[in-house]
Amino acid sequence: MLKLLCTVALLFVAVKANDEKTIPYAFFGSRTTYKTVSSLHIDVPAGYTPRQIFMLTRHGTRSPKIGLSQDLLPKLIKYQTKITESAKMCEKDIKAIKNWVTTIDSTKNRQLIQKGRDEMKELAIRVREAFPNLFERQYDSKIYEVLTLPYRRCKLSGQSFIQNVFKDETIPEIPKCDYTDILLVLDGMMEADTKFEEIRKYYQNQTKEFETGTHMTGVVQRVAAKLGIDSKELDPETITTMYEVSAYEYAIDESRIPPWYNVFCQEDLEILEYAWDLYWYYVIGYGNPHNAKLACPMAIRLEERLRKKTNEEGPDAVFYFACEKNIMTMLFILGLGDGDAPFTASNYKGMKDLNWRTSFYGPWAANFMAVLFEKADNDYEVAFYFNENLTPITLKDGTKCTYCPWLNIQEKLTAFITDNDCVSFIAEYNNKTA
Repeated sequence: MLKLLCTVALLFVAVKANDEKTIPYAFFGSRTTYKTVSSLHIDVPAGYTPRQIFMLTRHGTRSPKIGLSQDLLPKLIKYQTKITESAKMCEKDIKAIKNWVTTIDSTKNRQLIQKGRDEMKELAIRVREAFPNLFERQYDSKIYEVLTLPYRRCKLSGQSFIQNVFKDETIPEIPKCDYTDILLVLDGMMEADTKFEEIRKYYQNQTKEFETGTHMTGVVQRVAAKLGIDSKELDPETITTMYEVSAYEYAIDESRIPPWYNVFCQEDLEILEYAWDLYWYYVIGYGNPHNAKLACPMAIRLEERLRKKTNEEGPDAVFYFACEKNIMTMLFILGLGDGDAPFTASNYKGMKDLNWRTSFYGPWAANFMAVLFEKADNDYEVAFYFNENLTPITLKDGTKCTYCPWLNIQEKLTAFITDNDCVSFIAEYNNKTA
């Protein structure tokens, strides 16, 4: 019966949420593959002329932390031989686990893999094809603004993108910021929160409580039943390792089903996804009001670049390369992903109706684009895209738009900057760290 329920649930999700994917439920928080949630197509309206693209991009698919490969992966090996005749899996899935050899490169520590390079190349080609008039000239730092975080995975992602968007493999290493640049480096501003330690203690306790609570206990019991072993032989850490291995192996190759994925049903996968989002909801999401201020430098930059371009000044394109934290802060600026009840250990109701999900906004190669379009008579409109999905924006008067009048977007950006006291916050932070 357990096997039947899990199978039916997964097939239902396959139709509703994950068409044409190798696995039925492919949402793994910020380890979600780009193809799972992106449109892979950029809609551009007829009669509009692109004048500027402002783009913030997460690095492509990378390898996990070295600790997962060296410390946790070996612990799964013993479970390959623990499967008993009582296992509630088909023979094919049992055989896949028994023959499992991970595709994760255990020698790499959070390094960009070939899949990540390919993602950035393909994304660059689609951007160029969508806005060809913006790339008629050769790469020039006076015309095109480019900056990356100093992490190797970001630098290599950015270089792959830039070389392909300009069709020029001779472009050298792209400009990188230093660790004090708060436009892209968020850690210092996060720690400047006067309630930082209090918030961190709270979400760590919530995460621990959820991992030892009834929902995770249920996952342990169901996985144990799948393997045909006593649930006492499993713990949340082992379950999480199986889950993370599944996420990374699927990210490496979306054409094959990771063997350990088969020990989970839809309910298990949603619970594990929530455990991930419970943590990040406070680290970078709406669970901590201070997190809105982390978007201040980017909000100011976005308003400035768009405004200047309406006056025919500034770069034709702006490209920043960073991490998932940076992408998630853009939700604050535009008022997206808000409205959920607080994420807590006791407030889990499933993932279906949540607005704030790192799977949707922060997968590998996640990107945010603001595109300034010109219509007749110097009439400017702005469109916003998350992962190439054209995203409706709610304006100050409560109306929604997809191609929004520039003055209304300027009003929205200015209101965010004012409401969060961005100018003073940045000045005070810079004075303290000078």
